[in-house]
Amino acid sequence: MPALPDQPGERREGGGQTGQQQRLTAARGESHSHQHTNQQHQHRDGQVREAPHAHRQRGAALRSEEPPPGDLGGGHTELGPAAAVANPVDVAGATDTDPTRFAAAAEALFADPAVGLVLVVGLFGGYHLRFNAELEVAEDTTAAELAALAARHRLPLLVQSCYAVDQPANHDVLRAAGVPVLGSIDHAVRAAAALHRRGRRLATVTERSLLRLPEPVAGRPVAGRPDAGRPVAGRPDTGRLHGHRVLDEPDARRLVESAGLDTGRWLLASTPEEAVAAVSELGGRCALKVVSRQVLHKSDAGGVRLGVTEDSAAQAWAGVLASVAARLPEARVDGMVVAPMAPPGVELLVGATQDPDFGPVVAFGSGGVLVEALRDVTFRAAPFSHLEAQEMISETVADRMLDGYRHLPAVDRDALAGFLVLVGDLVAAHPEVDELDLNPVIASGAQVLPVDVRAVLR
Repeated sequence: MPALPDQPGERREGGGQTGQQQRLTAARGESHSHQHTNQQHQHRDGQVREAPHAHRQRGAALRSEEPPPGDLGGGHTELGPAAAVANPVDVAGATDTDPTRFAAAAEALFADPAVGLVLVVGLFGGYHLRFNAELEVAEDTTAAELAALAARHRLPLLVQSCYAVDQPANHDVLRAAGVPVLGSIDHAVRAAAALHRRGRRLATVTERSLLRLPEPVAGRPVAGRPDAGRPVAGRPDTGRLHGHRVLDEPDARRLVESAGLDTGRWLLASTPEEAVAAVSELGGRCALKVVSRQVLHKSDAGGVRLGVTEDSAAQAWAGVLASVAARLPEARVDGMVVAPMAPPGVELLVGATQDPDFGPVVAFGSGGVLVEALRDVTFRAAPFSHLEAQEMISETVADRMLDGYRHLPAVDRDALAGFLVLVGDLVAAHPEVDELDLNPVIASGAQVLPVDVRAVLR
């Protein structure tokens, strides 16, 4: 289909749509009504498509020579044998000489109980300008009938017309009745998608958060320890970021565990000998990660060793100390976290911050080393519901990897949504948590495991 002109001064003669390109698209499912149907599929490209085979009864209604059984009846204006009655309905030139056929076709669509929205695409309102001035009365009448149909059926109607720039009187009739008339097909489809989202939101309003922040937890340390929120005895509180206190990883892990989040098995070693014993106790290959309030990004400082065995633990310890000392000579190393190597899974990013305008906000998206390159992230103000967490997941590219993409295991979306809800509840109840960074989070089946935990307190 050629590009549709929607700027003033562009001419349609010779380069615009022909009569064979007039379309009525029936979007199925919710609109502004509260009733939900599972027959609509909202695609990421903004298109709304109907369920397979749902057009058959309607198609018979649009061809008077094939009257269907039931409540649609016969009597609809015949569009002719060239018309395509699947979604989108193509009137195939039938309206070039009789624009009133739009109303008949729209009535059949509105009468279909599975249709939630009708979008008219093409030249409506401009037939009297393009073909015959005597068609103006018919277009004015049809505009009023279309508006009345939408009002009677309580379903949204959108009109896209290449002649919107000419502002014909029949477009004013539609707009006065609350029917949007748009010159751009892109804008029209976006409007239809927005109506679908609004309908879904109205249909699920009882499943959504009221965005009311709980009362801050008073008199209880954020990390569940008597000394949380102040320096540990014998250890200077030098880990600060823009005047805020940076928790080391053991404290950050205790923080998220206090909210009911599982961080897996881990031990804190203070000496090479303790590291060897920890690897032996945990069994299998482990990760060693430096514990230092001055080391904000452990990998960048060489503070991580992976695949460590009982035999290599002491050597790995020495290697971490040497790497950190070379990059951050001022850093004080307080020990190392020893944790089993995470099982294969989808690497995800989960984070949270206290936004000055929106309050506690949770981020979710693709994680791992490519998080900055992909920039695949979505946000929600906390607290939020399980449904809203599921919607967060569906908005990301990462969602496509959760069904067993290539070599990756499938991920339980309900478990992942529950994880996000708990993160939101944590930062909503504890405004002193200024930042929380869980990257990567390894998801596999019903297990959602944060491999690295970083937290900053106000």
